[in-house]
Amino acid sequence: MINRPWKGFVFTDVNSNLLEKTHDLGRGLILRKATGPELSQKNVDWAFRMWSERRGSSTFLNQRMPFEDGKGVSGSVFRNPLEWRHAVIECPEGNVLFRWVNIAFAISAADLRMGLVFFADGGESSAYIEFPMLNVRNPLGGMFVDYRLPNIDDLPEVRENLSLVLENVSAGISSEVASIIQIFLSLDNLPDSAPLKILGYFSVIEGLLSHSPQPHDRVDSIQRQLIRNINLLNNRLKKIGRAIDFTAFGEAKIEKVLGKFYGYRSAVAHGGTVEGALADIAKITAGSSKKGQLWVHDWVRNLTKKLVLAALVEPELVRDLK
Repeated sequence: MINRPWKGFVFTDVNSNLLEKTHDLGRGLILRKATGPELSQKNVDWAFRMWSERRGSSTFLNQRMPFEDGKGVSGSVFRNPLEWRHAVIECPEGNVLFRWVNIAFAISAADLRMGLVFFADGGESSAYIEFPMLNVRNPLGGMFVDYRLPNIDDLPEVRENLSLVLENVSAGISSEVASIIQIFLSLDNLPDSAPLKILGYFSVIEGLLSHSPQPHDRVDSIQRQLIRNINLLNNRLKKIGRAIDFTAFGEAKIEKVLGKFYGYRSAVAHGGTVEGALADIAKITAGSSKKGQLWVHDWVRNLTKKLVLAALVEPELVRDLK
């Protein structure tokens, strides 16, 4: 429902430099630091605790515990509320659906996510149930983290994604694309270390860009379709400054890079060993350094984000590619 002003609490962690002042995100959206009274509301406290329990760190309400600028210890708790890094997104005009804001966040490098949204008319949404394993990187759950915190440098991309998403969804998107986006969001029910999460990303990519191959047409294989269509979409993304990042692979051709990642996907899907597939990926990266499963996860996740963005910006083109 439009015209319902709302306020959403960002559950994912942020760098403190993002909260030094209030930021205009466009479309009347505002990002700012949460106040003490806001955080002390019963429902807010309860929601953070519920999310923390799902992430295996129920005693760590704040969830703001990584290294930042060399201070603190990963896993420690900021006991002074003034040090807490909770962000709030406000939509005072009620002209934007919070769900589309979360989708724009989800396909941004910053990976912000609102987990609890209050509406001016008294309603609320517990969106945190949709991403319990977001950024969970190891068996210890959300207690220890190793990812870069969203910071002030991420704001330009966040603003641009919001603009692109909101501009294009206003015209409506197909039910097929909407279903595939939902699959992408649902993958945050799995930790980053789960091999099934990689398969999930490829399910999203294949759902967007491929069709069932013809039985006797070798050129029509899913792998060939994906390589051809990803290459085409990447050329389109370059025109809006959002190209897929292949710099880690030096001079390796895009076709070869995508083929190696599809090989990793096949090894997982068919119960094979992934060590050989990881070694093949390492061979084509600059410096040929060893690449682990989390590195592969991060690269494929970023690839998937760019392709979801392409589907939102040019849904007719993506539909015609299938």
